Amino acid sequence: MRTHKKILAAAACCTAFPSSAVYLDPDGLGQALIYPYYTTRSDEAGNSFNTYLSVVNTDSVGKAVRVRFLEGAAAREVASFNVFLAPGDMWTGAVVADGDGAKVITADRSCTEPAFATGGGGLPEFALFLRTPPVATDNAPAREGFVEMIEMATIKAGSPTELAITQTGGGPSDCARVQGDPAVFAIDLDAPRGGLMGTLTLINVASGRDATLNAEALSALTTRAFYRPASDPYVTYTAPEVTPTSVITTGGKRYRLAWTRGVDAVTSVLMQSWTSNEYVLDPTTASLTDWVVTMPTRQFYRRAEDADPPFVTDSNNRRDRPQCETNGVRYFDREESAGASLPPDLGGPQIPPQPASCYSATVWTPFNGYPYTRSSLLGSANGETLHITDAFRAGRIWMFPQGNFAAEPGMMASAASTVTDVATGTTSAGAMFIEGLPIVGFVARSFSNGSLMCASDACQGNYASAFPHKTLRSILSFP
Repeated sequence: MRTHKKILAAAACCTAFPSSAVYLDPDGLGQALIYPYYTTRSDEAGNSFNTYLSVVNTDSVGKAVRVRFLEGAAAREVASFNVFLAPGDMWTGAVVADGDGAKVITADRSCTEPAFATGGGGLPEFALFLRTPPVATDNAPAREGFVEMIEMATIKAGSPTELAITQTGGGPSDCARVQGDPAVFAIDLDAPRGGLMGTLTLINVASGRDATLNAEALSALTTRAFYRPASDPYVTYTAPEVTPTSVITTGGKRYRLAWTRGVDAVTSVLMQSWTSNEYVLDPTTASLTDWVVTMPTRQFYRRAEDADPPFVTDSNNRRDRPQCETNGVRYFDREESAGASLPPDLGGPQIPPQPASCYSATVWTPFNGYPYTRSSLLGSANGETLHITDAFRAGRIWMFPQGNFAAEPGMMASAASTVTDVATGTTSAGAMFIEGLPIVGFVARSFSNGSLMCASDACQGNYASAFPHKTLRSILSFP
């Protein structure tokens, strides 16, 4: 491992631990949910995807939740609103194509701020967004990205606000109460306490494909309420209310890590030193595979060609896109043979660069060729090619961040951090370096049997599925 002198110096201060600590909830219930991907792009047949979203309040008290959509290139917000969930309530909506952009539509009756159009219409088209490079003058970048939902506050049981948002006889009795001046209902708000769960579904009706998975859940994000109106961007992981402590259990050890900022605690629990999943590209079933690799907090660390840990400065040395994160990729077939995904030698000056993740939500696709145009299955414009040889048609892939010559991706927690051996209970203190980058995501794959006979009629034989990535975490102690 390379020396981290500057990071060690910054980690030398001792930070007092709060009683709470952010962690990635294995049961899928949390104060914040991360939906790794949404898309309204079109597949290889020109048929567009829709993305269906749900969030459920499993708690016995109401909740005020910020819902935020971020485009996939640089994680810039393209739409947001607040949703108020009564005890046991559920909100559902869909992201659909709208001209060259996208919009959110819903027929749900839960109170939102601002209000959706009467009768289940949609929010206005996602905001115009400029992406550099290239500069986009349309809404196309908003057609894919990821979603976050953050619990801002609970609503006191039996309070006027809880009664206003609770559905009675066809809908809430008084959504106007939470769509106006927050001072009216601020007295009814209390600290978040978790219990949110959610799902996303990528569905392509015309192509007969449907892939579903759970949202990632962050628990113990904060012990303080931080409600804001929907127009206020304050509610995010950089808010001072977010707890600057995290807990990670891996390799038989429990790490309690101290940070100076809450966003670092969130980032730390998402860190992966290796990401692994399967792929299949079988000609007989015309199968396709896309890897979604989303870095939900990347925008808080990377500034064009510069970056703060865990990201590294100009890690890929790509003159066209210097903000990329270099990746090492190894792939294996189903019989244990191994290969490495390296740029093919195409001759001439146009030799493609080393594999890299260049977006906040990058879609990796095998066998796509160079230069990249769109991903095979999801039709993503924010992607990279995995150069896998024809001999490896199915198997598994390992992907790992490589950084650059001077530094490797990772971040250092302060010397107030502790590590406990789960088997023995032995605890020691010291700075901790977490290797890798903050990643969530999944593999989407499809199979096609063409037109089949179902009874006396023809029907489609297309199928799709999604599986979360598997991960290795690496934390090094500096006592």
